[in-house]
Amino acid sequence: MADLKAIFIQSVTEFLPVSSSAHLTLFTSGHLAPDLLHFGTLITVVIYFRNFLLQNFFKVCIGSLPAVAIGFAIKKILCIDLYDPQFIKWGLLFGTIFMLFAEFTPSASKTNISIKNAFLIGLMQCFAFIPGFSRLGATLSAARILGYNRQSSAIFSFLLSIPASLGALVLSHPSTDTVIALSPYILLESAIGYIALAFFMKCHGQFLILALAFYRMLLFYMML
Repeated sequence: MADLKAIFIQSVTEFLPVSSSAHLTLFTSGHLAPDLLHFGTLITVVIYFRNFLLQNFFKVCIGSLPAVAIGFAIKKILCIDLYDPQFIKWGLLFGTIFMLFAEFTPSASKTNISIKNAFLIGLMQCFAFIPGFSRLGATLSAARILGYNRQSSAIFSFLLSIPASLGALVLSHPSTDTVIALSPYILLESAIGYIALAFFMKCHGQFLILALAFYRMLLFYMML
């Protein structure tokens, strides 16, 4: 049976720079495999950004290379539980500091992400392997520091989530029967996620980013 709380949390937090993995670890019982939760949000991102996917395909591939390499190394080499609350706590703190640093850098206005910067933004995506840091927060902030405006930063950040979600799904080896049985919940997750994504794309100005940074710091304080 699907964990409806986990579905709701994943649907909303995946599209905000607050770390969905941290929220799933802290606030759910884990009845539904976290990797399978990427199915619904993957559908949402592909549908919402379908017009940008092909024209940025090569850049997304380049930006995904660091996460593929480092993710493989973490899975094969490290023998520590990254989902320990202690890791999440410090991930929240340092992720928030990085977001605030990016928010108060000089005005960013560039729109066309270069191949080199696609790789650099993808490199920062690797911080998402620390639960609490936030993949979206890391890539958004990196793009802003490199001089890109909010819209271009957000679009490329979400496009980078497509290979990451696909990789998580492939590594989880879900059976066809499992996917079919959970398909109503996956569709529900996609619908909720679409609303959350549309909200973020419309409202992701400085006020929202600072409000989410405050929320992240509140979570950190609660974990002390």
